[in-house]
Amino acid sequence: MTSYIKVLRLPLVMLAGLLCLVGFKISQGKFSVFLPTIFTIFLAGTCMVQNDWRDRNHDTLKGKYFASNNEFAFLAFLLVLWSATIALAVMLLREQAEFGWLAMAGIFSGLIYSETRKIPLIPALLVALTSASPVLFATLISYSPIVLFLFLSTTLLIFGREILKDVDDMNYDKGYKWTLPVSVGSKKAKVIAGIFVLSASVISVALSLKIILGVTPLIFSVIYLLTDKSHTTAKTMIDIGISLTLASLFFFGI
Repeated sequence: MTSYIKVLRLPLVMLAGLLCLVGFKISQGKFSVFLPTIFTIFLAGTCMVQNDWRDRNHDTLKGKYFASNNEFAFLAFLLVLWSATIALAVMLLREQAEFGWLAMAGIFSGLIYSETRKIPLIPALLVALTSASPVLFATLISYSPIVLFLFLSTTLLIFGREILKDVDDMNYDKGYKWTLPVSVGSKKAKVIAGIFVLSASVISVALSLKIILGVTPLIFSVIYLLTDKSHTTAKTMIDIGISLTLASLFFFGI
């Protein structure tokens, strides 16, 4: 059971839920936040498991055997998650059509992600847009330019982070998946990732100085990336920055 919980990547999944809540808080609209947030958490976890299922054979090269060694049970677990996620999306569609269509778009993205692995930049872009999309729920029915800028900042930040994840796997991805590090090398890829993270940081600070505590680790990550230092440390700093920024926005707003 512990292994199944682990593949959900709950720390990242809960951040997705927090992003959804932040969008509602900033928009200041009077909406029911429970269902969109629960859907976001389920979709994020389901997409994690979906990716592990599709890459189960390839992941054995990285020493990851859980999905490949437990194919039937793992697939059953995945189907249960998709069933729950789709059911929640239908409930959203019935409650608020705009919410439902955004939910369906997220499901579609999660289903096609692994099938786009050989198309340049598309997998990272899908992850970035889908990961940032929960913040849009509230603004679909109560327009908020601030939320849109937060969506842009989050998209840029996650895109940069995805590049760093691909640096981790570049020795395994050649011939299996098109990634920026495989195409241009790790050094140039880190610089490009750093530019995306820097752009996201500038937009975030422009939105509110209240989140400067969260932006600080992002700036340190940029320094690491532009000077070709540890991308793993930089990725950790990005995760810390995201967590602190969302916590700040949730408690204090813009």
